[in-house]
Amino acid sequence: MAISRVARVLLCDHKQSILLVKQRVCHTWQLPGGRVKPGEDHAEAAVRELFEETGCLVEPLRWDKAKI
Repeated sequence: MAISRVARVLLCDHKQSILLVKQRVCHTWQLPGGRVKPGEDHAEAAVRELFEETGCLVEPLRWDKAKI
């Protein structure tokens, strides 16, 4: 089984509300994100995916790598 690398973005405001996006295919609400492309690190993928899904351009403030 192949392992896919993914990145998700947790974006919250001063009221501690979080940004979710509705996926077109499965119609569920999720954190913005997606697969990490070859040669891309997780932070770059997160910034790219957030822009692709919302039009928001951000710089990562902190990147926490989840241990599985």
